[in-house]
Amino acid sequence: MRKFSVGDALNFGANATWRNLPFFISVFAIVWLIHAVPNILNTVLAPERIELFFLINLTGWILAVIVELGFLNILLRFADGKKANIGDLFK
Repeated sequence: MRKFSVGDALNFGANATWRNLPFFISVFAIVWLIHAVPNILNTVLAPERIELFFLINLTGWILAVIVELGFLNILLRFADGKKANIGDLFK
């Protein structure tokens, strides 16, 4: 059985993050936008229309789930030593 070293895992994660920092900043900006846009749209378009409010929230939730799964895909690609790109957020 292989031993798991927490220190090695943390070092690997920190090194991968620093090597790809600009990429991660852009990914976090996109994820933030995916979460922020529905709230902004609800404030502007749907303050008194419950059906529009529901539709915007449902669409935002679906997009957020897709993007969060894509983010996990990106993290797993880095863990495997592969490169990732922004398009992987939506795969």
